[in-house]
Amino acid sequence: MTRFSYFLLVAICVGLATYVFWPAAPEVDSVERVWSGEILPSEFRVQVEDLVQEVHGETVTLHGLERVLDPERNEGLWRRIRTLCALKKHIEREVEESRLPGYGLDGRRRLDCETLALRWGPGSKGGFLWEGRSRRLFAVDQETIAALDQASDRLDARALFPKHASLNRMICGNGSLPFATLQPSPAIGASMPAGWTVELAVSDGHWRDVARPERPHFDARIGTLLTLVGSVALERFTVAVPSDARMVGEVVLTAEDGARHRVTVLGLAERGWLRLDSLPPQELDAVGLAAWRMCLEDLRHDMIFDILRHAQESPLVEVQVTKAEKSIFRLEKHGINDVDREGRSQWDVVWPTGREAASDDAAAVLAQNCDRLHIADAIPRGSAVDPLDAIAIDFVFNVRHDRVRVLVVPVEGGWEAWSATHRGRIIAPPKLLTAPSVDACLDTALSHRPAFRVVKVQ
Repeated sequence: MTRFSYFLLVAICVGLATYVFWPAAPEVDSVERVWSGEILPSEFRVQVEDLVQEVHGETVTLHGLERVLDPERNEGLWRRIRTLCALKKHIEREVEESRLPGYGLDGRRRLDCETLALRWGPGSKGGFLWEGRSRRLFAVDQETIAALDQASDRLDARALFPKHASLNRMICGNGSLPFATLQPSPAIGASMPAGWTVELAVSDGHWRDVARPERPHFDARIGTLLTLVGSVALERFTVAVPSDARMVGEVVLTAEDGARHRVTVLGLAERGWLRLDSLPPQELDAVGLAAWRMCLEDLRHDMIFDILRHAQESPLVEVQVTKAEKSIFRLEKHGINDVDREGRSQWDVVWPTGREAASDDAAAVLAQNCDRLHIADAIPRGSAVDPLDAIAIDFVFNVRHDRVRVLVVPVEGGWEAWSATHRGRIIAPPKLLTAPSVDACLDTALSHRPAFRVVKVQ
């Protein structure tokens, strides 16, 4: 026989031996499921250690609070229960509930509904599941017990205020009331001590000041406020707020059906807390508290520009800065992105006698300074023409090359800002807008390489 024939004969022998001596897989009918219901129960009670939850339809009650049921978490729990099974040889039958403590099942892990009475718990080498309707005891591994514990955790929607699409009115304000005096809260609409209030409502598709509808709309700022509210989750049920914590602000949200919700923000140094209605207060970190302070301060004043939001839909490609129709400088982008693959800025600053590389955020910084302008007593601009002594900043966008013009106008005792629709006095005019210069836009980076790519400094 040739060498190839020997190899072929050996391969055949190995294959036959594997076929004969390979252990048989367990038959399908030797596996028994704990529960195989097809319809999810609409009412049940589940407990894991100290967390007890009672589900009724679309709500779940835990720690004495009625919360909205998270449908994905609920379906995930029952999907996990449907997968619970064991080999028949690992199932003990006719096990009475009185015997469960001997298996380590103390009743602190359980689920009860009309079609299922489930108990589970870990053991020394694995774990046990007990189904009370059939009195079957299943021996399972520890991974199964841990997965069931995880699936049974918090079934509620954790966002404090997950839905705000139907809101049509709100009252916002700030003040300095101490936390200890906030019971009961100030009357809705009442001015807070050392503070202010503003009532807003949806009109013609925009959020406007009810008392002064001629003011610029509040859409962008309300979007920020609702994002801040929606970003806070109900994580803790017992939070101690110091008695000397003071009110940062309060917002009363009114839905189309008349339902009202009160959001109270408290602060003490860099620590903050947010409370919705009678729910337990939730902690805010220093960044979150600063964001709330800025948001409420923005609502106090008028803001007449929203350039960066426009740039999200249509990228900025040019910024032109002129005075009396004479160019001071312009920023122009010669690429798709603000920086190239090597980290070099794609922006140039061009003035009548020269051109240099501009920093990659020069245009964005100009836009941000315009967006962040706080305007006192903004009024409609009407048909007023551009003042000749105004500094004009034109932001040009990629799509259709549309533009937004910002006018910074010197007036007696200060400066005004003019948009296409409104005008008003700037409360704290930044030098970048009142005295725009090429120097502020230059790329001053020592290297075009990002810092994380530096491996040696000699």
